[in-house]
Amino acid sequence: MQTGTTQMQPLLNKQAALSRMGGDEEILKLLAQAFLEDIPAMMQDLQAAVNLKDAMGVHHQAHKIKGLSANFDAHPVVQLAALLEARGKQHDLTGIEVMFQKLHTQVDLLTQAIHQEIMVN
Repeated sequence: MQTGTTQMQPLLNKQAALSRMGGDEEILKLLAQAFLEDIPAMMQDLQAAVNLKDAMGVHHQAHKIKGLSANFDAHPVVQLAALLEARGKQHDLTGIEVMFQKLHTQVDLLTQAIHQEIMVN
């Protein structure tokens, strides 16, 4: 698992995300609100796929989480989700529970960062 590098990276890059939204703070806030509303169900669906050892479910759910998180340049989450996505695609679920827990921790941190850096203004 290549998760050691995620510890050193910022949780998100507000300026890059804002630039991607054409500099429009309101659009960024709407996207952040959508993330905050959607990510709990996405993580529950991924947890269910992990518990069921459903490789294609892991692949599909991790892909959705990766895409949603990429909007914020949230590299730690994107990298972990990409790893789970690849493992699901390869039908290799060895150690998937540990990877899911690491992703869950990073998603929680990203959620806090979105509240603090985007939603407060």
